[in-house]
Amino acid sequence: MSSNATSWLQGSGRPVHLSDLFCWRGTHDSGGISPAPPVRCASGFSGGVREPERRPRKSGEREADGEMSEPATNPAVTSFPGPTISLPLGLEVLRTYSGALICLEILFGGLVWILVASSNVPVPLLQGWVMFVSVTAFFLSSAYLFLLITGLADRINIDWNFLDVFYHFVALLFYFAAFVLEAATTAANGGAIITPLPNSTGTVMCIHYPRGNVFTVMTGNQFNINVVATVFAFVVTLFYSCSLVMAFKRWRI
Repeated sequence: MSSNATSWLQGSGRPVHLSDLFCWRGTHDSGGISPAPPVRCASGFSGGVREPERRPRKSGEREADGEMSEPATNPAVTSFPGPTISLPLGLEVLRTYSGALICLEILFGGLVWILVASSNVPVPLLQGWVMFVSVTAFFLSSAYLFLLITGLADRINIDWNFLDVFYHFVALLFYFAAFVLEAATTAANGGAIITPLPNSTGTVMCIHYPRGNVFTVMTGNQFNINVVATVFAFVVTLFYSCSLVMAFKRWRI
């Protein structure tokens, strides 16, 4: 360190430490080196050459040597797990057993709905539940099959395997109750028969009371329709039970 630098440090009025290292710059003149204002240098040395102190970098700022800092993560971008579905999408789902069972559920469930409605619901207190279950299951199964065929199920972030098990389990319970009520309504029929009176334009209804305390009144046509509706309700219940077993296997795998 030159004498001018030493005198400048002594005139500063503070003690000089080893960490207080300065780089001196000046110009050569006839009298020697004229010091310029000092520049603070790093306290360490690298190869005998003092390196200027670096200021802290901000996030995303380039360094002097061209090095790019790591990009900051965007908190708005969040990754979510994709939907879980084992059934194929598109028309390929119709080639699977589960897709075929859903089609049969829609077909025979619609027949139950149409048959009970065509009989004018002779016992609304019991057959009202049959109508509710058949209509609700028809539209839900149709919506589920529509999502699979169009591929929209792949865009909805949900566990479709678990939803398949839950839906068919609830539908099986509801349809089994509807089958029991429809069968009880049909079995409790009093056998109402409308016959014309002899030598008269009037008619008479003959009712044969069944064995039991509860009976329903239906015409012959209503009775036949409800018998067919009972058989179809039992078939739909079997379809939902098979779909439940297959959906449970896919969910556990």
